[in-house]
Amino acid sequence: MGGTIAPTGADLGAVVPVASAEFLGESARRTEELSSGRMTFVMSIEGSGLFDGEIVRLDQQFDTERGLVSYSVTPGGALGELAGIDERQAVVDRETVYLKSKRVAAELGVATTWVRFRDPCGASDALSNMPFGGADASSVLEALGAAGDVEEVGTEEIDGRRVKHYRGEVDLARGDGGTGADVACPSSSTMGSVIAPMDVWIDEAVGVVLREEIRVGLEEMMAASGEDIPKRMESMLRGTVLFELTFRDLGAPVTIRLPVPSQVTDVTKADVDRAEAVISQRAVAGGAGGAGGAGTGGLGGAFGGLDEINQQPAREDR
Repeated sequence: MGGTIAPTGADLGAVVPVASAEFLGESARRTEELSSGRMTFVMSIEGSGLFDGEIVRLDQQFDTERGLVSYSVTPGGALGELAGIDERQAVVDRETVYLKSKRVAAELGVATTWVRFRDPCGASDALSNMPFGGADASSVLEALGAAGDVEEVGTEEIDGRRVKHYRGEVDLARGDGGTGADVACPSSSTMGSVIAPMDVWIDEAVGVVLREEIRVGLEEMMAASGEDIPKRMESMLRGTVLFELTFRDLGAPVTIRLPVPSQVTDVTKADVDRAEAVISQRAVAGGAGGAGGAGTGGLGGAFGGLDEINQQPAREDR
């Protein structure tokens, strides 16, 4: 995200009952070009009757005029932990990434709270532990540019701002969405094609996205992302995966501080990549053990882990 955004002087989408992919793609571009603000991305499962709830939450604030982004990743409950999603924080100062992850630090054998490394792609690799083939906030936002025509649901209000609510379908595999994704820093997503219902709320005054929701059948999502499913669990994959993306405080000042130098160890991106790979392999090999770190194969093991937990007889209190 870079630059600022000025009011358009027109209510984008207010005069037509159907919006085009070009309109949605332009709204996504405008949102990516905002100078500052906060964003929350939540991935959850609902309606399964077995493992409902949040999988992961990403909270981010950005100040692109200073070239700073900070975020925290929090696993959601037992499913997030079993999927190998570790709690981590990062601060990105242009091409310098500060990463706080207990698992990465332990694998690298460093004693400080943070590691620092250079990455021309900024936060891309620091977010490598997102499940479902690496689906993340950027791919969800950029998928708008690949949407077909959508219908206008009506005018609503979010945080005191008038928004237009649109509904349609997007293909999550098309995460570049025509929004100008950097070829030198491609998305880490490995997701196959999956057409999903989408709702998006666009600010009438400035034409930026304030909220987006995408819902996908759990079985379809697991298949598209290449997750390994325990055979005994295949018939149990009911429910829906919900992606929720929310922007707030757009254009407002944010405070982002770099870590204290005494709490930082310099490493290389290759060091971090190797650590992440080992952690991921350990998570997949551990399956239900839940001891490992990042990786896109973790949810299959997580479901197996929950199934094994459910199969275990309850222990009697002594």
